[in-house]
Amino acid sequence: MTGVLAVAAVGLGIWAFSLNSDLEEATASGSTEIAVLQEQITALEQEKQALEQDASTLAQASQKLDQRLQTARANLEQTKSELSATSEQLAVSQQAVEEAVQAAESAQSGSQAVAAQAESAKVCAKGTLSAWDQLLASDDLEQGVDAATQALDTAAPACKAAGL
Repeated sequence: MTGVLAVAAVGLGIWAFSLNSDLEEATASGSTEIAVLQEQITALEQEKQALEQDASTLAQASQKLDQRLQTARANLEQTKSELSATSEQLAVSQQAVEEAVQAAESAQSGSQAVAAQAESAKVCAKGTLSAWDQLLASDDLEQGVDAATQALDTAAPACKAAGL
């Protein structure tokens, strides 16, 4: 029995030694895994901080863009308003130009009428002077009167056109 106990004690010693060796391996392996996990946690925390910083930066950039967008919209509305006023002024100016062109055309046709009337008055005056010349230049009064009458008959349409 002592032998059995001795063998059992040796077996228990070997088993304890083996168990201790397995425990040391497990502890070493666990420590390595803990170190790796701790490094991953540290890296993830740093990444989280970077993402939070990026989110903050994006929020600030978003606010600035919103402000610029509001300013651009206000400028667009103001430009539309100014363009509308300019369009109205352009329409008024175009109407004034059309009226001025019509007035100029009317004045031109009026001046042409006056020029034609003046030309008719000139022909009438020459015809009248010619009639007097023929009357005064003639030695025979009857022939002079006939020549003057003929000259006045020739000038009569021009005198009528001149309103004389």
